[in-house]
Amino acid sequence: MSSRQGRLARSSVGPSGEPGTGRQGPQPTFLAGVANVAASLRSGASPDVAWRRGLDVAVRSGLPVREDLSERAGDPRVAAAVVAAAQVARDLGAAPGTVLDGVVVALVQDAEAQAARASALAGPVATARLLEWLPVVGLVLGIALGVDPVAVLLDGGGGTALLLTGAAASFVGHRWTARLVRGARRSGAEP
Repeated sequence: MSSRQGRLARSSVGPSGEPGTGRQGPQPTFLAGVANVAASLRSGASPDVAWRRGLDVAVRSGLPVREDLSERAGDPRVAAAVVAAAQVARDLGAAPGTVLDGVVVALVQDAEAQAARASALAGPVATARLLEWLPVVGLVLGIALGVDPVAVLLDGGGGTALLLTGAAASFVGHRWTARLVRGARRSGAEP
């Protein structure tokens, strides 16, 4: 197995893409199909034959039809990048197999970066969710131990002040964490 094929197999962001962003990544089978098209073109196959054999998409003027390619890719931006690369190669007379190989490598790296971002954010998001539930767990634990935390919090004095302060801190913490996570997701997204 070549290095590129190994990277294709490991780039498992898949059609669901990065959670919470609505962004989809290319499917590994699509990337392998584009790599097969590139190999077919390098071996001398015509563009029509290579695209049909590699991804079973319709071809016009030696270029894959973007709509067909979008269905296979799972992301219209990925399909647009592949079509643009094929068109540039055709228009400039560059070796289409080499150009498509470069696009596949870039798409695999992008999928790996998406997966790394999702992985890096998983811990902080899970921690934030756990911290959101701690006050509720504290109330339940207090009740289980025979203490009446609800009466203390609603006594109209210091307990109520603590309740309001805790609720405000919890609200601000939730908003701050959500903003940090949104910023981290946006920082890795394309402009």
